[in-house]
Amino acid sequence: ALADAAGVSVVTDAVERAVRARGSAATGWPPLRWLGRFRADPLRTLHLTGRADERGRTSLPGPTRVQAAALSSALRRVRDSAGDDLPEAWRDDLRRTIEHREASLPDRLDQAVAGAELDAERPSAWWGLVAGLQWVLLLCVLAGALWLLALVGLGFLQLDDVVPLPRVEGIPLPTLLLLGGLLAGALLAMLSRPLVAATAARRARVARRRIRERLDRVAATDVIEPITAQREAYRRFCRAVARAAARG
Repeated sequence: ALADAAGVSVVTDAVERAVRARGSAATGWPPLRWLGRFRADPLRTLHLTGRADERGRTSLPGPTRVQAAALSSALRRVRDSAGDDLPEAWRDDLRRTIEHREASLPDRLDQAVAGAELDAERPSAWWGLVAGLQWVLLLCVLAGALWLLALVGLGFLQLDDVVPLPRVEGIPLPTLLLLGGLLAGALLAMLSRPLVAATAARRARVARRRIRERLDRVAATDVIEPITAQREAYRRFCRAVARAAARG
């Protein structure tokens, strides 16, 4: 119930999409990377940067009526189970305490999400290797294109026979550089996609675990500890009454 109310699934989905977008941009064909600038960053849309900010606030939508009802129901079950053996006056006091905590719980959950280390902006080491290789392939494409343009100019000047044209297996070297670089770059980008997707899914799982750990701490401090304190106060009261009765 806490995870649903805090929008954990929304955040982890945004983490996965953000990492996938960054990974695809890093390993994709360099001339096409500028297209990613026109896409909205799913984390920044939620006012999350992937870095922990204990004092920050997200723009996550609040819990729906169904989620709020499920959270209230879960809190009531915990409260009723903890106060089952308490006198009515103590149960009422416990109910008021939990209701007061429940009112501030959405803000506390939002702060817990904002303070989680999502690890979405850190690039993977292999992204840099693939990006470097893509730039090498781009240089090959540019070299082949410029070479072919130079050959066209020489042909226009009728000097194409003066400059020898290297060949590899019968294919002119500039043509091989141009077409080979394009094909190799496209193939490398396609082979990187499933690896990027796997990295994004793993980062999303890590983010989910870290957020849940923080939500568990909120539940402990805002729900479990007040209940424990109330029950301990009742036990102290009972011991005091017993001691007073023994003296009398």
